[in-house]
Amino acid sequence: MCVVFRIKTDLLYKPLIKRLIFMVIDGLRWDFIAGPIGKIAMPLTSDILANDHGCLIQAKLQAPTVTMPRIKAMMTGTVPNFVDVILNFGSKPLHGDNLLSQAKAHGHKLIFYGDETWLSLFPNIFDRHDGTTSFFVTDFTEVDNNVTRHIQDELSNDDWDVMILHYLGLDHIGHVEGPFGPSIKPKLQEMDKIVAQIAQKVQDWNDDGEPTLFVVCGDHGMKDSGGHGGSTPEETTVPIITVGGTNCVYEDTELRIPIEVQQLDIAATLSAALGLPIPSTSLGSVFLDYIYNLQDDKRLFLLNYNLRQLFDHFQKFTNETEYIYQKYLNITDLHLDWLNSNETQRDRNDIENIVLSYHAILDTMKEELVTSHLVIYDFSLIVVVLFVMWQMVFIAFHVEWTVWTTRKNTVFFFLVGFSLCLGLYLYTFGNITVLCPSIKALLFLLIIGVSYINYNLNLNDKRNVRTNLFNFQCSIIKNINLNIESIC
Repeated sequence: MCVVFRIKTDLLYKPLIKRLIFMVIDGLRWDFIAGPIGKIAMPLTSDILANDHGCLIQAKLQAPTVTMPRIKAMMTGTVPNFVDVILNFGSKPLHGDNLLSQAKAHGHKLIFYGDETWLSLFPNIFDRHDGTTSFFVTDFTEVDNNVTRHIQDELSNDDWDVMILHYLGLDHIGHVEGPFGPSIKPKLQEMDKIVAQIAQKVQDWNDDGEPTLFVVCGDHGMKDSGGHGGSTPEETTVPIITVGGTNCVYEDTELRIPIEVQQLDIAATLSAALGLPIPSTSLGSVFLDYIYNLQDDKRLFLLNYNLRQLFDHFQKFTNETEYIYQKYLNITDLHLDWLNSNETQRDRNDIENIVLSYHAILDTMKEELVTSHLVIYDFSLIVVVLFVMWQMVFIAFHVEWTVWTTRKNTVFFFLVGFSLCLGLYLYTFGNITVLCPSIKALLFLLIIGVSYINYNLNLNDKRNVRTNLFNFQCSIIKNINLNIESIC
C-alpha cells in the first residue's frame, strides 16, 4: 500500500518538551494514590491532581511483576517474560532499541539516581549516576535518602535533559510489613513531599517557557500480603501521574474516571514527547493526546506514525491481518480526506471520530500483539527441570568419577536419544505429529541422560554410596504424570 500525506514531518514530529523527569516508586499500588490511603498520606499529590495541575492515568501491566522486567517494558515497550524473573537477580545490559539509548544517540544528557538495576541494564548511558541496592530489604530509609540527597542540586543544574529516579523504600516496607503496615503511611508522606518539590520546580520551568514533563509511576504493585511477581489486580495496576503543562483527558469527565493505558505505552509516549523515534520493538501506543492539548494535525500525525509502526509488528506476529488491514485503509482514507479538506470546512466531530478510530485500531492490534508475545508456562515441567538440575548438582559434588558405564548401556542410551531427537525434528519441522510436545521431549531426553549417569555412577562408586536417587527420581516423575514409568 502506498499512501502520500501532504504534510511536513519535521514540523509535526518535534519535541514537546525540553526536559523529562521520570520518577519510579517501587511497589506503588494504584490505591496508594487513588484510594483512601492516598488522600490521607499523599495530600500534596492529591491537591496537584484535584486542581488539574497534573493528570492521573491508570496503567495495566502483565506478569511477571518484578522490577527488571518492568523497567524493560517501560523503556522498550515490549512484553517481558518469566525468564526475566531469573535475570532480575543478575541484570545484563539491554541491547535492544529503547527510549534511553535513543535519547543518548540524539545528544541528550541523562542522569540517574536509585535502583542500580538501571545501571546494569543501561551501562554507559548516564552522565551522572548514583545507584542503590535492593538487596537489603530491611532498609527503609537510607536506600531512599541516597536518592533524595541529589534532587535539590540537580533541580538547580541546567546541564541535563533526562533525569531518572527510582525509589525502593516503599517496596521494601511491603515485603516486610505488607501494604497496610505501620511504615507505609510515613513512607508515602515522604514520597509526597518529594513529588511536590519536583512538581513545583517543573511548573516554574513551564511558566518560564522551558517545557518540562514530570512523570511519577509505580513499576509494579504489591499483593495484600506485601509480595509481588504474579498477576493479581493489586500487582498489575499502577498509577501514572504527569505534571507540566498538561491538559487531562478522562474516561468520564464528570466523574473524573482516569483513562486506562498499558505500562508498555510509556516508551512510545515519552519518545514522542521528546521528539525521538519510537523504539523499533515497541508494542505500545502513544497517549500524549490524553495529557496534552495537541494541535489537530500533530495529534493525527502521531497516531498515524504509531499505527504504521505497530502494523509492521502486527504483520509479522499474527495471522489475522486482513481485517486489521482493511481498518488500516479506512482510517488512512479518513485522515487523507481531512488533510485535503478546506480548513473552514473541517468539523470538530470529524477530528474526534478519526482520533477514536485510530485509538480503536491501535488498541485492537496492541491486544493481539501482547497476547501473542505472552508465554503460557507449564509449571509441572518447571518442577521437573529444577529436579534434574538438583540431580546434576548432586552428581557433580557427591560422586567420584570412575569408569562406570558399559557398551550396552551406552548404545541403548544413544539410540533412545536419537529417536527422541528425530521425533522432535518431525514435530517441529514436518507434518507428522508426535505424542508429546517438543519441550517435554527434550526434558524426557534430559531426564534419561541424568538418570542413566546417576544410576551407573552410584552402582560403581568406589565409596559404595547407595543413595537410591534413581528410584526416588522415578517416583517423582510418576507423580508429575509425564508417562515415562516405563524407564523405571
